[in-house]
Order: sequence, then structure tokens, then C-alpha cells
Amino acid sequence: MCDIEGTGQHLTAAAIVGHDGSVRAKSSAFPQLSGSEISNIMKDFDEPGHLAPKGLHLAGTKYMVLSSVAKREQEE
Repeated sequence: MCDIEGTGQHLTAAAIVGHDGSVRAKSSAFPQLSGSEISNIMKDFDEPGHLAPKGLHLAGTKYMVLSSVAKREQEE
């Protein structure tokens, strides 16, 4: 799969998830996600920082979230 910024490490699984929370496409190695896991990811887009206190959970594995950045408003 793709190289991660020249580190020699590679992605082992990936997915495309729609704004409605539905998984549109995924690699065969990508784990099955629960509805609450997808909901929490989507909520972090609406409320940056939502995942930081409790972490990101994917297929029962907890990942640390250091920060989320709010989308900047476009200048006119």
C-alpha cells in the first residue's frame, strides 16, 4: 500500500466513510466498526476536540487523539 511520508511504514487497511456514517468502501483488512465508533468520528468533525478526552476507538482498540483543528472560514 502507500508509504507514509518516507518513514518506510505502510497502511495496512483503509476505508471511505460518508458524512452519513455509512462505509462506502474499505479494504479487506479494515475492521468492522460499530455505529458508536463512526458516530464519534463524525461528531469530532462537528465539534473538534470531542475525541481528545476519551480517545478514538476503532474495532475495540483505543487510539490517542492529541488534537482536532476546527475548519477555518474562507476569506471573501
